[in-house]
Amino acid sequence: QETAGGSSMLAAFTEDPCGKDAGSNDPAELLFNGDLIDPSAPGMILATSLSPDGGSLIFERGDLRHFDLWVMSLSGEHKASHLFEESDITRTFPQISPDGSRLVFQSTRSGQYELWLSDRQGGSARPLTRSAIYKSPARWSPDSRRLTFTTRVDGRSDVWTLDIDGL
Repeated sequence: QETAGGSSMLAAFTEDPCGKDAGSNDPAELLFNGDLIDPSAPGMILATSLSPDGGSLIFERGDLRHFDLWVMSLSGEHKASHLFEESDITRTFPQISPDGSRLVFQSTRSGQYELWLSDRQGGSARPLTRSAIYKSPARWSPDSRRLTFTTRVDGRSDVWTLDIDGL
């Protein structure tokens, strides 16, 4: 959410997001304010994916023209950095696999939004899809072996599953 000063926050609520009074003992916790990332370059923080061990967070950050993926350690000083070296490519909707080893996301690297797969650190990124058809953000199966996503063509939505075991 964008704040009045132009910086972003992972969670900014006028009241407790769990519906309890401020100061109560609830599980909601503000992890960080967007100013910790790069105060000189304000942007929105949108989709997030928490690692299964809870040690890191991958998130989408940018403005209405461009978004990229960032990673932040949740231990120590909460330092954030770009997940990928080339930052002029839009990447969105990160999802860390349940086993914590891989990451699926959308990218415009090929000129249109496609689903991409990489290791959790962003290495060995490769496209999983290649078509002009809109694809929704993918979701992992609990065993990290398959992905599901939807496509939309001529007003019809289809649900797809993609076996990525061995990729």
